[in-house]
Amino acid sequence: MLHKPMAYPKPSEELDDELDPSAFKPRSRGGLGLSLTFSGLILAAFLLFDLRGDLAFWVASSPPIELGQSGDYHLDRVADNALAKVQGQPGPVASRFRRYGQSYEIVALKGSPFLVRRPFPGRELGQGKPDQAPIVATGRLLRDSSIAEYEQAFQNLVQKGEAVPASEHLWVLLDGELPRSGWQMPAVAAGLFALLALNALTLLRFFRARAGQGQRKKLT
Repeated sequence: MLHKPMAYPKPSEELDDELDPSAFKPRSRGGLGLSLTFSGLILAAFLLFDLRGDLAFWVASSPPIELGQSGDYHLDRVADNALAKVQGQPGPVASRFRRYGQSYEIVALKGSPFLVRRPFPGRELGQGKPDQAPIVATGRLLRDSSIAEYEQAFQNLVQKGEAVPASEHLWVLLDGELPRSGWQMPAVAAGLFALLALNALTLLRFFRARAGQGQRKKLT
């Protein structure tokens, strides 16, 4: 049995004139992808800039600055974000807190602008009485304005007369924080550099492709 072909109506010329071929083109997602790439690039660059002090300290190789001891402190040697060593007698009050799951206490060295942040084995927070044994601490030295998250602890110790600012500043030594110690900083930096490079390469390829398209259009 023969099957007759189905008779489809012929396209109307009038209808053809009304159709817009651009309506059948798929929507481009290039704009969204480009925005995400720009956002990733800016975020990675901002975080790397924000971590510049941590990175500079991590790669430092200078010997520790000797800041002296009680009654013989060398205030002319202080330097922000430097490795330093200080000795002194702790005051009777410590400001205790938790950070990233670790308990710390900040203790002022009597008669000086130096504070020492050191690990605290207990879980007691707020104000407490520190061990009165003389402190010998080596670690990262920061000006109070460079570590603003401890501002409340600084104010408490100044109000109690434990900390004595010099030239309107206190100096905090992060005991035990040494250059090239731990893997977190290089891991974070490597990840951010990789993100920055990936997004920069993606943008470079995109603009090269656009430039090639523009060149081909000129030739045609």
